[in-house]
Amino acid sequence: MALKFRDDIFQLFAYTLFAYEWSVLSCVYSLIQGWFLMFLLFCLLMGGGLILVTVIVHAIVYDWVLKFLPRTASLFAKYFGKFWKINLLTFIVLCVLVALFIDIWLWTFLLMIVDTVHLPDIETGLYFATTSFTTVGYGDIVLQKHWRLLGTICAINGMFLFGWSAAFIYEIMEKLYQGEQLIKKKWRE
Repeated sequence: MALKFRDDIFQLFAYTLFAYEWSVLSCVYSLIQGWFLMFLLFCLLMGGGLILVTVIVHAIVYDWVLKFLPRTASLFAKYFGKFWKINLLTFIVLCVLVALFIDIWLWTFLLMIVDTVHLPDIETGLYFATTSFTTVGYGDIVLQKHWRLLGTICAINGMFLFGWSAAFIYEIMEKLYQGEQLIKKKWRE
């Protein structure tokens, strides 16, 4: 009977120790999971912040172009004759491209700050940011595992801004050519 009691105590001790180890492991796992979620939130906030900055850059450039257009359309018509719209649209497209290049460089700087291992120089960082921003994503250069989400956010930002840029250029073209049709119609009457 004494032997049975000793075995029961040993089993109780073993189960208690085992349960304690599992509770410690569970706490450690919860902490790791919590830190991972905090880091994930940090990546989302960093990426979201840079998306906000790039949207502001585009809004400033587009606002400037919209203010520039009425003031200089007559100058373009005067100096370029019947090809004034082509030159004006080319200038507007170049302005949009400058805004997109600024956005790509902003992403380059952010990605190079957070991942110095895989993006050791400016050329590699610019290459990765450009392929991510344009959603090409060759996959020959990848970020560290915990920073990969930023590459995805960069691609989402690029898709949004390229769509916005295309819509903006289309709207400018429509206004220019619609205005010409109205002028021709009034002149014929």
